[in-house]
This record gives sequence, C-alpha cells and structure tokens, in this order.
Amino acid sequence: MKPINYLTIVAAVSLLTVSCQEKEDGTNQTTVPEITLSAPEDGAEITADAGTGITFEWNTSEDIGKCVLKLSLSSSLASAEEIEIPSGSPLTVSGNDFVEALIALGIEEGLPTRIYWSVQPAAEMQVNAEVRSMTVTCSFPSITLTSPENLIVIDGNKPAFPYTFSFNPVSSISGYSLEFSLEENITSPVTYEMTGTSWTMTEDAFYALMEDLGITGSESVIVYWTVSATDGTLVQSQTRSFTARRSALKNAVASWTFDDAENILKADIGADMQYAGTVPGSIDGPGDGNGAISVPAGKENYLKAIHGISPNGNTQKELVNEYTIMMDLRVPAVGWNALIHTDFDLDHNAVCRLALSGDDKQNGHSTLTYNGEMMGTQYVIGANTWHRVILTAKCGNFWDVYVDGEYILDGNVADYAQLDSEFALEPEGVLFCTDNNWVPSLQIDFAQITIWDEALDADTIASLGTVPVY
Repeated sequence: MKPINYLTIVAAVSLLTVSCQEKEDGTNQTTVPEITLSAPEDGAEITADAGTGITFEWNTSEDIGKCVLKLSLSSSLASAEEIEIPSGSPLTVSGNDFVEALIALGIEEGLPTRIYWSVQPAAEMQVNAEVRSMTVTCSFPSITLTSPENLIVIDGNKPAFPYTFSFNPVSSISGYSLEFSLEENITSPVTYEMTGTSWTMTEDAFYALMEDLGITGSESVIVYWTVSATDGTLVQSQTRSFTARRSALKNAVASWTFDDAENILKADIGADMQYAGTVPGSIDGPGDGNGAISVPAGKENYLKAIHGISPNGNTQKELVNEYTIMMDLRVPAVGWNALIHTDFDLDHNAVCRLALSGDDKQNGHSTLTYNGEMMGTQYVIGANTWHRVILTAKCGNFWDVYVDGEYILDGNVADYAQLDSEFALEPEGVLFCTDNNWVPSLQIDFAQITIWDEALDADTIASLGTVPVY
C-alpha cells in the first residue's frame, strides 16, 4: 500500500473552499456570482438609430470570464439576440448593431416597444444576473428619392433620354449605391456605385441596364429602384418604379435609316441595301438631320433588301413565313406604286401596292391593294405625307397591315395567310418598288426600312407609333 500524500489532500481542500462560505450553523455553502446592472437605468426610454451608439454598464461580484449582452422581448430572456462583449464593462454598442438586433427581434421602425436586457456569461454557468427593461423606438436615417417621379414610362420607342435619378443624402452616411430590380423588395439588384447624389441614365445606359436585368424582348416590364447606404448604415429608403420598354428596333435583324448622304445604302443593322436601275438619291427625311432615300419612278428601279432570315414557320418550301417589315414612306404623287415584292425572279405580282381606282384621285389618297383588290381600309396613304406602314406576317395564321398605328387589314383570310404562299419571303431577301406586270410604279421615298424575323404583336406595333419627327 502506497503512503498517503497529505500535501495533495490539503491543496485540494483549499481549492474547494474558495467557492464556499460558512453558514451560521457552521456548515459550508457554494456562492453564486452576481451581475448587477448600472446603465441604462431600468425603464429607460431610448430612440435607437443607426448613427448613435448606446452604452451598457454592469458590475460582477467576481471574474466570470467572457460575457454577452442579451436583448429579448421576454423578461425570461427567451429567444434573445446576443451581442458579444469583447472585454469588461462598459460596452458601447454601435447604433447600427443595436438597430440590427432590434430588427432581428421583429421590432418595427417608429413603434415604441419594451425589451429586456441583461449581461450573462458566455459559458454555461450559474449566476444571479439582474434583468432590466427599456422602451426602444427604432429610427432609421431616411434617404428620400427626388427624381424621376414614381410610375413614369421609359419607352425606347419614344426616347426622351437622359433621365436623372437623384435623392436627398443623409449627413452621417459616407457612400451610396443605386439599385434596380425586377422585384419590389429589390432582390438580386443591378447596382451602380454613386459618386454624388444623382445618376444620369443615357440611352446607352438604359439598354445596358435592360441587358443586366435580363430584359431582351420588346414587352413592357416594371423596374423597381432605390438608393442604399454602402457604408453598412441601416437606412429607411423609398422604393419607386418605372415601366421600361426596349425599342423594338433593338431586336430587328435588318434596318436602314438612310441618314448618311455619302453612303445612302449603308445598313444600320445587317447588310447594306442593294438596288437595280437608276441610282436612288439622298433627300431630306421627316425632320431636321434625318435623311431619306428616293427611289425613282419605273418598275426597273427598285431596292433589294437582304434580310438575313432563315426559312421559318414550318415551311415546306424553304421560305420565310414569319416576319415583320416596317416602312417609313412618302409618295410625292398618289397613283400606282408597287410596294413589296417577295420573289427575286418577279414570277408573280407584288404582294402589296399603293393603288388608285375610280374616283380615288379626287380623294388624293392611295389604298393598299393586292391583285387589284383593296387591302383593308381605303384611302390610307396621302401624297407628300410621311406614313409608317407595318406588315406583320405569320403565314399559315395571319398577314396583317398597320398604317400609322391603325390596324387596317386583318389578314386572317386564305389569300393572305397561307403557309409558303407568295406572301412568304425568300431567304435571299425582299424587293421594294417593283412589279412583274404593267404597273408603272411611281417614285417612293423611304426614311426607314426595318425587318424582324418574328411577327410583332399588336402592343409592340402600337409602341412603334408613327413616323418620328426629329
């Protein structure tokens, strides 16, 4: 048997008695550390904002190690939010951290709410800790949006750029970002860091934003925007919205605006325009700085547009059944004008003409015709007046015509809507101002010709409006 080490026993007894005290009856009991709170006072009323810190003070009866500040809606400190205390008393909690904790508790901005607080050991141990209450009112710095007004429409088809996005700043905030989203709660935003209190949206910036938001079509889309603090400050900020519509022209596969007098056939999108017969001339368009092309009279003088569209629309003959053609045109004199021909070999009639018959000359207008039959509303094209004519086709379903935004032809009839009919385009392109018969086509001026590889819907066509006067 080993001898007993009396020094070890004495040391152990000494350690055990550190946490004990003697009762009146001579026995010992374990002492429990106490935490008493000193500031803020019990029942204090506090306005919490992100820019103002709050100081907590307390005393402990003995060293209990690391502590945490607990905030709760319950006096029992249930479901408390905890803030780490890096050292001893006092602890100054930043306004931002304090407000974040209150928000996590579900406290609404501007609504006075009683909460309970205490300082507790970070480790599991028994203590007697005081619990106090305070009434807090959250107040966030407010960023006020000033422009543009809420619910405006930014329509790429009717540009009014630039637009200015601006706000009233908060003195305590050092940086801001402008955020755009397709969700009202500004999730997954497209963000722009701001160097001042305004940001200018140019046309290029608008289309860059649309691309970043994933908006590629011509339909109307609601975009929400706000301004946030980049320095982490919690703020109260407004959210506004605008209706955005990309210009349908952005989705075109071919377009010619004829603005370059030195290169009148140059394409804005796609391949350069071609011609046959007399060289077409450059003339003034419908507004200052806007050019146009003049195709001389005579069916031997015409334009050849390479649209670049592959056969589509369930074709059985390698033809283009689905397309849209927009023409901003003017006829100096009303009469017989071949407008569109779909066959490069001119094996059939023009599918659309401007024509006069009977007493139409006295009215001073031409009507759109096919094979001598009126297409839709009569007398739609006046002399020396710019008109926007749009043909939208899905052969096998419809072939419709709009003039200056007015729906003049419902092409849901067999002659106009048959699949792979003469109303379908050849993949090589489409001709303007020629025919295969006796029709002596008169002069036609074009300020713009644009082609899509889809049949634009009525809303999109309506958004294109009439010929713009710049």
